[in-house]
Amino acid sequence: MAGYFLLTLLEIPLALLLPLPIKIEVDSVLGSHPLPSFLTPLIPAGSENSITFVLIFLASLLIAIALLN
Repeated sequence: MAGYFLLTLLEIPLALLLPLPIKIEVDSVLGSHPLPSFLTPLIPAGSENSITFVLIFLASLLIAIALLN
Protein backbone atom coordinates (compact mmCIF):
# COMPACT_ATOMS: atom_id res chain seq x y z
CA MET A 1 0.00 0.00 0.00
CA ALA A 2 2.83 2.42 0.84
CA GLY A 3 4.62 1.63 -2.43
CA TYR A 4 1.50 2.42 -4.41
CA PHE A 5 1.14 5.69 -2.51
CA LEU A 6 4.73 6.68 -3.34
CA LEU A 7 4.23 5.84 -7.02
CA THR A 8 1.10 7.96 -7.06
CA LEU A 9 3.05 10.88 -5.58
CA LEU A 10 5.67 10.58 -8.34
CA GLU A 11 3.06 10.54 -11.10
CA ILE A 12 2.30 14.29 -10.93
CA PRO A 13 5.91 15.57 -11.24
CA LEU A 14 6.59 13.13 -14.08
CA ALA A 15 3.49 14.32 -15.93
CA LEU A 16 4.68 17.90 -15.56
CA LEU A 17 8.10 16.98 -17.02
CA LEU A 18 6.61 15.54 -20.23
CA PRO A 19 6.44 18.79 -22.28
CA LEU A 20 9.93 19.96 -21.18
CA PRO A 21 11.98 18.21 -23.95
CA ILE A 22 9.60 19.57 -26.59
CA LYS A 23 10.00 23.11 -25.21
CA ILE A 24 13.79 22.78 -25.28
CA GLU A 25 13.67 21.49 -28.87
CA VAL A 26 11.57 24.41 -30.04
CA ASP A 27 13.54 27.05 -28.13
CA SER A 28 17.10 25.75 -28.62
CA VAL A 29 17.02 23.86 -31.92
CA LEU A 30 14.49 25.84 -33.93
CA GLY A 31 14.97 29.10 -32.04
CA SER A 32 18.07 30.97 -30.99
CA HIS A 33 18.07 30.26 -27.25
CA PRO A 34 21.06 28.39 -25.76
CA LEU A 35 20.57 25.02 -24.14
CA PRO A 36 19.45 25.21 -20.49
CA SER A 37 22.26 25.06 -17.94
CA PHE A 38 20.97 21.86 -16.30
CA LEU A 39 21.57 19.95 -19.56
CA THR A 40 25.24 20.90 -19.99
CA PRO A 41 26.57 18.23 -17.57
CA LEU A 42 24.55 15.58 -19.43
CA ILE A 43 25.75 16.47 -22.94
CA PRO A 44 29.38 15.75 -23.91
CA ALA A 45 31.63 18.74 -24.58
CA GLY A 46 31.43 19.92 -28.17
CA SER A 47 28.16 18.12 -28.88
CA GLU A 48 25.93 20.98 -27.76
CA ASN A 49 26.42 22.63 -31.18
CA SER A 50 25.34 19.50 -33.08
CA ILE A 51 21.65 19.77 -33.89
CA THR A 52 21.39 16.06 -34.65
CA PHE A 53 22.89 15.02 -31.31
CA VAL A 54 20.68 17.44 -29.36
CA LEU A 55 17.56 16.18 -31.16
CA ILE A 56 18.44 12.53 -30.48
CA PHE A 57 19.24 13.32 -26.84
CA LEU A 58 15.97 15.21 -26.31
CA ALA A 59 13.94 12.50 -28.07
CA SER A 60 15.46 9.86 -25.80
CA LEU A 61 14.75 12.08 -22.79
CA LEU A 62 11.11 12.36 -23.90
CA ILE A 63 10.85 8.59 -24.30
CA ALA A 64 12.44 8.01 -20.87
CA ILE A 65 10.00 10.39 -19.17
CA ALA A 66 7.05 8.77 -20.97
CA LEU A 67 8.17 5.30 -19.90
CA LEU A 68 8.58 6.39 -16.28
CA ASN A 69 5.16 7.96 -16.37
